[in-house]
Amino acid sequence: MLFQFIFTLVGFYILFVTSNCRALPFFSNTNKSPPRQGSVPISHLTLHEGFGSQQALRLNFSRSLSRRETFEPKVQCVLLDKDLIKDFKGNKKLNEYADNHWSKGTRTILTYDEHYPDRKVELCTLAKEVVISYEGDPQSNCITNNVTVEGEFLGTSGLVSIAVLRGDIASWTYAVSSTTIERLSLSASLYLMFNGVAALIPQFVAAATISNTETKSSTITRNEMVTTTISMKAGDGQQCNAIQSVRSCVVQGRGIVPLVIKKTSTFWVEYEDKVKPKIPLEDGDTSSHYKYPLPADILEPDERSAYITIEGSLTIKSHVAYQGSCRNVSIAF
Repeated sequence: MLFQFIFTLVGFYILFVTSNCRALPFFSNTNKSPPRQGSVPISHLTLHEGFGSQQALRLNFSRSLSRRETFEPKVQCVLLDKDLIKDFKGNKKLNEYADNHWSKGTRTILTYDEHYPDRKVELCTLAKEVVISYEGDPQSNCITNNVTVEGEFLGTSGLVSIAVLRGDIASWTYAVSSTTIERLSLSASLYLMFNGVAALIPQFVAAATISNTETKSSTITRNEMVTTTISMKAGDGQQCNAIQSVRSCVVQGRGIVPLVIKKTSTFWVEYEDKVKPKIPLEDGDTSSHYKYPLPADILEPDERSAYITIEGSLTIKSHVAYQGSCRNVSIAF
């Protein structure tokens, strides 16, 4: 009897653990110019902008959370093509600076000088996370239905076993809808934060790599659905089932991935003919040169920024509640 009692307790403990477990939430072309004498050295400029890293969980792109991997948001920087300078808000200020400091003569603004390869203009993805925003109230796009789950008798004991689902499945299908930099390939590895739908699905965070040249849609899925088994005692001639409440939501969202020219970047203003600076250089030099360095930090952040916009649909299916019951069954002859 003692052995049977202990065995029964162990059995109920296993059933309790099984019925209450949940999946862990997932936090959830270079501008080279021929060597020319008369370039001004820029050794006084120093790079001081650093980028950190962060370890976290990565969403398994096999469209499930069957295994977890390490994900690290990455900062990617690429050399900005000189032909893209005009696409930035700060282009006018760069030209005004050159007019005021050197000359209004014929010139080209470059993003690279082969004599100073470390002094160039780089466009970077600095954001480690992007918040997805929504139009209106996300909860207004939900429908709740009741689903009947039939039970199964366990032998001849009169006990009925009913398997019900608890939790949610969320899928985010998105694509790049626009970008201010179309002729330059750049990717951002970051987190997508779905903060505005906490009432529908808590702590939904997904990892993604977004490229401004990507033309196909992508889907990220988080599955936190678990099966809970309940047992009920059926009387003679009774049948037992559970009524499951299932909520389905479809929410339209968008996110903006910021891109920025590094503050420590250097533009190069190259004139067709040597020009004499209107203002003496830092070392007092007033001689004529073909080329002058122009620091990017004269630009405000918004004047050296670009972006990638993504848009998509977030589909959430949640099994939110259930209730079991037994009823008499009449058999018609």
